Amino acid sequence: MRNKNQNVYTVGQVNSYIKNIFDQDYMLRRIYVSGEVSNCKYHPSGHIYFSLKDAEGTISCVMFAGSRRGLAFPMRDGDNVIVGGSISVYERDGKYQIYAKEITKEGAGLLYEKYLALKAELEEMKASYEQQSYDLQCQIDQKKSESADYENEIAYAQQQATEYANLLAEQTAEIQRLEAERIAAEEEARRQAEEEAARQAAEEEAAAKAAEQEQDSESEEEENVEYDEDGNEIENTDDADDESESDDGVEYDENGDPVDNAGASDDVEYDEYGNVIDSDNTVSPDDYESEQSSDSDSSSSSGSGAGSSVVDFATQFVGNPYVWGGTSLTGGADCSGFTQSVYANFGVSLPRTSYEQQNAGTEVSYADAQPGDLICYGGHVAIYMGNGRIVHASNSVDGIKISDNAAYRTIVSVRRLV
Repeated sequence: MRNKNQNVYTVGQVNSYIKNIFDQDYMLRRIYVSGEVSNCKYHPSGHIYFSLKDAEGTISCVMFAGSRRGLAFPMRDGDNVIVGGSISVYERDGKYQIYAKEITKEGAGLLYEKYLALKAELEEMKASYEQQSYDLQCQIDQKKSESADYENEIAYAQQQATEYANLLAEQTAEIQRLEAERIAAEEEARRQAEEEAARQAAEEEAAAKAAEQEQDSESEEEENVEYDEDGNEIENTDDADDESESDDGVEYDENGDPVDNAGASDDVEYDEYGNVIDSDNTVSPDDYESEQSSDSDSSSSSGSGAGSSVVDFATQFVGNPYVWGGTSLTGGADCSGFTQSVYANFGVSLPRTSYEQQNAGTEVSYADAQPGDLICYGGHVAIYMGNGRIVHASNSVDGIKISDNAAYRTIVSVRRLV
């Protein structure tokens, strides 16, 4: 039985008391919690309601519209995130929840979000420096009207403005450096993925061909068995001696046609960027110019005039260096930078990477390739010259050069751009 002197509290008083305990807890006022997003709902008011869960439990969360600047990506169910904010009690329902102030992704998204955060911070600093510069100019104007010795003060103020401008330039350069590093990292990861995919595809194709050849050989052996009038098998040693040699080692292009890899070696060398070093597959500029001179009186090779113009323009830069990430036809370019800059001279805009350039223009078969077409390999691109030749930024050893055998490696696609 309740003691008459014992206090009785309302539900609202209990919830208020518990909320006060939460709000006074130092750890709960600024806490970071990781988990998987579920039940994510964007309210028309701008608030976001969601739950954060892991294998051991679930907690409700809310991010009010005024805190949405702390969310730099479209959050969806299943995202693994880190939520920063405070934990308190919603008195009306008697339920504790996280009041989110910032939300970031875990894993691969963290690096990009850090980049965005640094960029935002630098942009904020830029705005601050511009405001300070404006304030300094206002001070200069005021000093002109108030002080007879304003020239020295103006010089000092201008010195400060120059220092702020130099600092702003340094911060801008830092942003550009970070962006360049991000693009280079993405390109390297994409190139490695393309090479791995091409290698796996080649292995799977070789295994499939070997299995098919073995099956065909077994079928042929069964078909060639002869029997006498009593049903006994007749051995035919002559047929066994005359079996044709296997065609193991033959490579095929994307249309199933055999690829002429004469002169290719199993001992393939690569430069520090993973490019094939094929110095033996090279036509010297002097030999090429001599051939062009001797062919000037005869009919030209088949293909469009625009394609031939592309080839003529591209071969001007043979002998220039290979530079990873470069796009300069004279100072140095990588394979996709070389093709991008050459085709740009003819009004054709190509994406920056070899992976993206594989989807440009219209696809044609290698058998129908014409001068000026783009030859795409796994992680590499080149410009087709006709007669089985290509001009390309090959590798850091050979630079920009002409290769005599366009099929020196597996061709992924041929693209017509002009």
